[in-house]
Amino acid sequence: NLVDTEIMLGGLTRAGWEVTGEAAAADLLLVNTCGFIEPACKEAVDTILDLARVKADRPGVRLVVAGCLVQRYGPELVQDLPEVDLFVGVNDFPALTELLARPAADGAARLSHLGPPYAYGGVEARYPATPRHLAYLKIAEGCGHGCTFCLIPRIRGKLRSRPLQTLLQEAENLAAAGVKELILVAQDTTAYGRDLPGHPGIEALLKELAAIDGFRWIRLLYGHPARITPELLAVMAANP
Repeated sequence: NLVDTEIMLGGLTRAGWEVTGEAAAADLLLVNTCGFIEPACKEAVDTILDLARVKADRPGVRLVVAGCLVQRYGPELVQDLPEVDLFVGVNDFPALTELLARPAADGAARLSHLGPPYAYGGVEARYPATPRHLAYLKIAEGCGHGCTFCLIPRIRGKLRSRPLQTLLQEAENLAAAGVKELILVAQDTTAYGRDLPGHPGIEALLKELAAIDGFRWIRLLYGHPARITPELLAVMAANP
């Protein structure tokens, strides 16, 4: 979600918006949500209502809600939260700038959450929302498991690994920007590449990333225990 937020902010800043951390100074209030567990849903709704009160005192301000909560409960949210101007799902958020540019007279829909699965195929401009020394690199989206306790495949879709060369280009850009700590994320990082031609695995990706000058740490989050293989451990041991 943080990477998605950075992509949204990157698109907005390219379109001329300026990011501010002060809700009272903003013309656009943006909430990117989690919809996975009940406490996260409640936190998201509470935040939306808090910002709706800020919006009520400032005519013309727009309130946008994006992310997993929208993907899971979109039609219900439209009914329950009339204060929100636009709801954007997990596959539609790259078009946020275009959605905001639609004239109100067009009767633009308040809900956009039926876009095709977004594959992160290119290197998106990102506005960093982390300290300068670290960055997250999303290597895949979605999940190929069907666990009964988990909503990720329903919300985020099936596994979609990003092309290896795209990831290396993005990682090189981050290193050039001064990032020292690269954190790899996905819903299942150790499944990386299983859906790509030739099946390049997480081991091949880590070897390439470790060869990029500038990184002092590469961290691997959300690995499935069944795929922590001897080959993976060997790559980690061979690259200090």
